[in-house]
Amino acid sequence: QWTAAEAVAVMALGAAMYAFSRLQVPEVLRAQLLYLPFMALVIFVFAQGHGALSARLRHPHLVLLGDASFALYMIHLPILNGAWRLYESLGRPLPLSAYAIVIAGICIGLSVVTHRLVERPIDRWLKARLNGASPLRRAVDAQRPGGS
Repeated sequence: QWTAAEAVAVMALGAAMYAFSRLQVPEVLRAQLLYLPFMALVIFVFAQGHGALSARLRHPHLVLLGDASFALYMIHLPILNGAWRLYESLGRPLPLSAYAIVIAGICIGLSVVTHRLVERPIDRWLKARLNGASPLRRAVDAQRPGGS
């Protein structure tokens, strides 16, 4: 079952989203300022990992999607721009909502592929280089008692 904190955090964020949109608060103000305390609460509560929803969010597939979120951030705009041009050039062959679902799936799928084939290898390569040959690491190690 959910913890009370998880329920409060999710409901507070949902209520804020609803209220700010009904009050017609400009999107830039909502996204850049007003949602921040609510998002901070959600992040804090779920980072504790004590409730049922937190446990479900630790599922390996959801963790992979979270890991791939940076890749999604990096690739989504070019894909959306190209997809929109294609949609227009084909004469809007299907409802926009259906097309959006297809493109969202493509973006998510490509972000996972990008994460696995680009991000992870670069991360491993950088960690190997920084762990073995970093001048900063050698300088820090040399300052430690018993360091070389």
